Amino acid sequence: LLEYYLLRYETISSEAKRLLEEASDLEDTVSLTLSARRLELSKLELFLSICSLAVGTGAMIAGVFGMNLLNGFEVTPGVF
Repeated sequence: LLEYYLLRYETISSEAKRLLEEASDLEDTVSLTLSARRLELSKLELFLSICSLAVGTGAMIAGVFGMNLLNGFEVTPGVF
């Protein structure tokens, strides 16, 4: 009778250890997947920041030339 209980205990114990290892592997997989998504979002954020910098620079240059300031280009022939 005790041998049967010992065998059941060992079986349940090994299955519990296997399940814990699978849970740990699943946690690592989920962590890697989330890290990859976070990296993709960081890349997208960097790309959008570069695009907004380019558009902002173009808008600043257009704004400078669109203002009613004297900058010397008004008297230069062939500029406008």
